Amino acid sequence: MKLSVKFLRKKLPRSWVNILLLIGSTVIGLLLVESSFRALWHNPYRDEKPDHLLKLPIHHPLTDYIISRRLITEDLPPTRLRTDDRSYIIPSKQYKDADYTIAFLGGSTTACTAVAESLRFHTYVSTVLKQHGLRVNALNIARAGNSVHDALNILLNHVILDNPDIAVLMHACNDIGVLKKDPVYRSRMGEPVNIIHQMKWLGQMLSNHSWIVAFIRYRLTHRSLTAGFGFSPREGNVPEEQFRNRLRAFISLCRSFEMIPVLMTQPAATFKNKMTPDWLDLGLQDQFNQVIREMGREENVLVIDLIRYVRKELLEFNKPSKVFYDGLHFTDYGSMKCAEYISEIIYREIINPGLETMGRNRRNNWNFE
Repeated sequence: MKLSVKFLRKKLPRSWVNILLLIGSTVIGLLLVESSFRALWHNPYRDEKPDHLLKLPIHHPLTDYIISRRLITEDLPPTRLRTDDRSYIIPSKQYKDADYTIAFLGGSTTACTAVAESLRFHTYVSTVLKQHGLRVNALNIARAGNSVHDALNILLNHVILDNPDIAVLMHACNDIGVLKKDPVYRSRMGEPVNIIHQMKWLGQMLSNHSWIVAFIRYRLTHRSLTAGFGFSPREGNVPEEQFRNRLRAFISLCRSFEMIPVLMTQPAATFKNKMTPDWLDLGLQDQFNQVIREMGREENVLVIDLIRYVRKELLEFNKPSKVFYDGLHFTDYGSMKCAEYISEIIYREIINPGLETMGRNRRNNWNFE
């Protein structure tokens, strides 16, 4: 030891030698203390796993992205994806004293991030219902890649705080993709907290203050219109019963919190291009849409059959970039036309009957059974 110290003093400045000696003695001391604890104390945490994290799959509050749409049409102007402080896609709470609040839950086809802000169907639903003299806040809490299992999490742990009157759900395609890979939705449940989660949180915090960190985060996380979400095919049948059970749970959860549940089928076209999600399976899409219709009949829940409307009324739905830009996601025109239909059904089947029978004091009198 004396030779080592003498050697260090010859090769390094005295201050560095003192620092290294301090570090070495500290490490040795900690090792001795650790050994003593291991020998004398029972550690109740020795085999315990860390906390599990159940992430809320929603957009970050106060997001503000500029989204290029040149892949859809070369001269199409960019749009923006902005969220409010509750993570709802803007515009969200258009009225301070709304007559009704409608929450929309779904994946990218509900989020409509590639649609102009004023024409995203949740926004346009509010616009159309205003023509009936109604002030309607439309809350879009959808996010790309989400499934019906995620919708249950979002509804219970987020949406119920905003006390919506109606909750509209549209899921099928993403659930097919998830269930092909994960037949029990395990990937959408909790996982142990790890260093990756901590690094992501640190990066998110730092990107508020450093444009360099923000640029790196954007390049690492931003998805183009052609990006997928890791849904890889799996051999065997897709367990539609898992999807059915979660639709039933969504309906029950809505009714428990005095929200009117509404289910929507998810439309798609037959054409494909470079932007079409690689997990889109039209045969299974029809199968899952049929499950949605069946659940509506079984549970006496309104089903807005959007795919039947699109196929029957929007005759150019198979024309690229007309109703869909990739066979699944809406164009501005497709979103607007679907919003008109959604508004018509909600007004005719839910709002107007309530107004006729009880005036606008609907919340205390609706039958949620």
